[in-house]
Amino acid sequence: MKKYKIFFLVAVIGLLASACKYDYIVPETVVIPDNGGNPISFSEQIMPIFSNGDQCTKCHKQGGFGTPDFTKSAAVVYSSIVPAYVDTTNPEGSTIYINAHSGSHNNAKVSGTEAALLLQWITEGAQNN
Repeated sequence: MKKYKIFFLVAVIGLLASACKYDYIVPETVVIPDNGGNPISFSEQIMPIFSNGDQCTKCHKQGGFGTPDFTKSAAVVYSSIVPAYVDTTNPEGSTIYINAHSGSHNNAKVSGTEAALLLQWITEGAQNN
């Protein structure tokens, strides 16, 4: 009887040990933007972060429940987000940056490289170019 208890205990421990699995999370490689000394372009580099795909535009569109509307022209979007969501004196505290990279804004999150590009644009003064 004692042999069965030991066998059972070893079998249970073996099952528990084999059931444990750990998925390794590979950290994202963040590429720091190098624009060759030129300022980050809102219309060519920043606007596509918000308007390409449906990560942002599934809510931020005409008839959607999010503002601003990222499906409009770059000039309209720029005037909607600057200065309302952009703080050039505290770029990391800008609402648009926090919402875009934190993942806490309706579970939407841009890539690390896109977040770095957005932060660089705000740090440069959030120019409408």
